[in-house]
Amino acid sequence: MKWVALLALFKRVNWKLGRRIVPFFKEENLTPTEMVVMLLVSKKDKCAITKMADYLGVPFSTFTEVLDRLESKGLIERIPNPKSRRSMLVISTSSGLELLDKIERKIEMKMEEIFKELSEDTYHQIFNVLNALNEYLNDEEV
Repeated sequence: MKWVALLALFKRVNWKLGRRIVPFFKEENLTPTEMVVMLLVSKKDKCAITKMADYLGVPFSTFTEVLDRLESKGLIERIPNPKSRRSMLVISTSSGLELLDKIERKIEMKMEEIFKELSEDTYHQIFNVLNALNEYLNDEEV
């Protein structure tokens, strides 16, 4: 049962950190899902809509609603895929990137406050272990 315990620990840590950072999304009238989409889109030049929905495990119809909300706020834009007339791509707008930067700065400050007692060495150990686990699991990129 050691793996179930590890999963439970990940869930508890994720929940505890989420409780502290979700208010920054809500201040900007964003849901956690909208924030994740904005982060994904900002990390790539262009993202395929179907790939993002699959990656997030969200039904396409639900994902379309998320994109509609983000687009109506001027934070993302849907553009035709030049390689396939039947599909669309998502790109960040300058407003979306500015908002994301603002939220990320607030999160960074909050994380500094939370982990102020954590040594730099311990931070790097945690980061390296989580990064190695992420690489080992080799999740498909969007």
